[in-house]
Amino acid sequence: SIVEKLTQAIIGTAIIFNFDQEANQAEIGYVLHKHHWDKGYGTELVALISDFAFKSLNLHKLHAMVVHANIGSARILEKNQYELEGRLKDHYFIEDKYYDALLFGKITNLET
Repeated sequence: SIVEKLTQAIIGTAIIFNFDQEANQAEIGYVLHKHHWDKGYGTELVALISDFAFKSLNLHKLHAMVVHANIGSARILEKNQYELEGRLKDHYFIEDKYYDALLFGKITNLET
């Protein structure tokens, strides 16, 4: 859960999942309540979850997929040095409409 410090209210969730132990990588996902968009929380949470994954879990790579229409989420990843790696055509089906998925990735910059 993502908790706002000032109010202690739960404002979203974040997860590391789809672990691939052989390749030493995983996927991240996050959702923030709409009232908390455009306040920097998303950028901060992706920075924190990425730092944890690379430093504490010693992962080599993280990736995330976002709906192509979700410009804000794509921007959050870009601000955290995730690179656009590809596009999956008609990957999501939401409310009777198909959307492409954008695949972002980041490789650790920690010395091995």
